[in-house]
Amino acid sequence: AAEKQQNLIRPYHTLLFPNSSPSEVLKGLMDGVNDMTTSPSISHSLRRILPHMQPRKSLHEIAWDAGLSLPYVMDAANLLVQSGICVAVMPVLRKNRYACADGVVSKMSSLALPFWQSFGVRSKHCKFYWGGETAGGSEDTDDDTTLRERNFSVGAPHVFVIVSALTTSVEDGSAIMQNNGNRVNVSSSPTLGQAIDSLSGVDEPTLNDASPHYQHSDNFQYGESRHVLRQSPNSAMGNMNPLHLNLPSSRGGISASASSGVFDTTTDEIVYSMAVWLIANKIIVEVKDFLVAAEAFHDSCTDGNKPPDAVLSEESLYHELLHSGCLNGTKSIPAICYQFGLDRFRIEKFIAWGQRTNKLEIVRRVDVSNET
Repeated sequence: AAEKQQNLIRPYHTLLFPNSSPSEVLKGLMDGVNDMTTSPSISHSLRRILPHMQPRKSLHEIAWDAGLSLPYVMDAANLLVQSGICVAVMPVLRKNRYACADGVVSKMSSLALPFWQSFGVRSKHCKFYWGGETAGGSEDTDDDTTLRERNFSVGAPHVFVIVSALTTSVEDGSAIMQNNGNRVNVSSSPTLGQAIDSLSGVDEPTLNDASPHYQHSDNFQYGESRHVLRQSPNSAMGNMNPLHLNLPSSRGGISASASSGVFDTTTDEIVYSMAVWLIANKIIVEVKDFLVAAEAFHDSCTDGNKPPDAVLSEESLYHELLHSGCLNGTKSIPAICYQFGLDRFRIEKFIAWGQRTNKLEIVRRVDVSNET
């Protein structure tokens, strides 16, 4: 099982730390407490990549930040996952959607105390809102009036409240969302961004921060990752304060951000850290998008009229994916992009063509097969 999980790690994944922060793992490595490897090469790679670990960053991005070639980073990542120190998941971004994992009730019961130990003190001055919808109002209005239809508490609510907010939408799940011309059935789960805004008391949460099929920095995670340029330090990722992205110890210890003297004190930062913690401990899992061939496909050339080159290109890709078994709803869109070297714009164009011609449908579900 460990070997299978190891082989499923991809450069577009990130690593989350359920029981300790990256800084704690690095400290153990430096002090000689953690002797997970006797390989000088992997040990050197770990020392280089651990300071750059962030839930929003893919392993390919981390490789660039650490100045290491990707194979070395993948070897180190495989060791971390195989040792049980990390779990490999897709980068945790605002556009993601999550659902409850199997056995979530018993998991929440057993982890309620570690959850409180991790976030109780850090969030004691934060106000959290849940249940119902915002009632509008001006910025000068008292919070109780502006959000009078919602419950709120000062300090971290029970883990059940957070999990419920991250996995249950207050809106009709049958609605249709338009994204760059693509039709996508809205799942009953909100996006992480919507859940963060809702729990933080934002009156007008953003529907989507990006295209629903891609990560924050797609060029690093899909086909273009093989020919990528280094990310600009002035980009959105570079401007983020990385401190609150370090996962706190689930044992209740001080996180890497706290050890530097800076805490993530805003509600939205706390909620994001809570989501990362819940994903790392497998309480919630990502809902992914899959492509399904909607109908039997017939060549456009049978009537004797040669279609435009652009159509031929899409039809060619359609046939290739169909014959490779990628359009039966078993392989996620990121996995398809990685396997065939497709960048964001190529797959986006293909999906738009497929939906416009009624040849493709997008199915959103939890990936029970672990084929990421």
